[in-house]
Amino acid sequence: MRNFYLDGLGKNRLIGEFLHVSADDRHHIECVLRLGNGDQVNFLDGEGHCYKVELQGDGQQLLGKILESRYVSPVQPKITLFQGLPKFNKMQQIVRQSTEVGVDRIVPMICKRSIPKYNSRSIHKKVSRWQKISDQSARQSCRYHFINIDPPMNSMSCLTEGSNFDLAILFYELESKFFIRSIINQKKTLESVALFVGPEGGFTIDEVERAKAHGILTASLGHNILRTETAPIVAVSLLVYELRHKDGYE
Repeated sequence: MRNFYLDGLGKNRLIGEFLHVSADDRHHIECVLRLGNGDQVNFLDGEGHCYKVELQGDGQQLLGKILESRYVSPVQPKITLFQGLPKFNKMQQIVRQSTEVGVDRIVPMICKRSIPKYNSRSIHKKVSRWQKISDQSARQSCRYHFINIDPPMNSMSCLTEGSNFDLAILFYELESKFFIRSIINQKKTLESVALFVGPEGGFTIDEVERAKAHGILTASLGHNILRTETAPIVAVSLLVYELRHKDGYE
């Protein structure tokens, strides 16, 4: 069944109530997908609310009559990606693909080796742009919950926050002993996970030591050195895979 996203749906909708479809969505539904009266689709709001509706149109407007409603809880554990700010437009790719593979929150991280320098005005535009990219990616991936893109934080503040998670992992190219699977197998219950990925050039020794001081584990992503835009996608994919195959996360 097709999924469509409508803003402001909320949870207080009644069976039999009619939902109005915007002009843009109506064009896509009627003219592109060739759906119309009597067809059933799902309306989502990106906050977990899902309504099964029957389309009803009169040529002037398109409505959806609610047949069923449900709430889909967020998948556990919630994954936060602390991503070292990269050069150019690489952050757009990271945001898009991280949303696809299952991240719940992204915190752009200003590291010692981060090259981009933003003022408050330009960073506000960047974050707004990244949020739009993430929302688009969530729609394409049919995610029930959109993710949050936070304003950038300096690396030391991010590493301090790492101690608040059930599990926090910093990926470090000089780490050779520990991999995601061995770390996950040591944990019984996880509700929140933080992943730390550095910018081009990786983390400094000071940042790694600060991470360890706050209980953040260091891990390797393998023998090859990965690009900063590749590393988070590999890390999240491996994490999600291991969690889904671990007892309690089937």
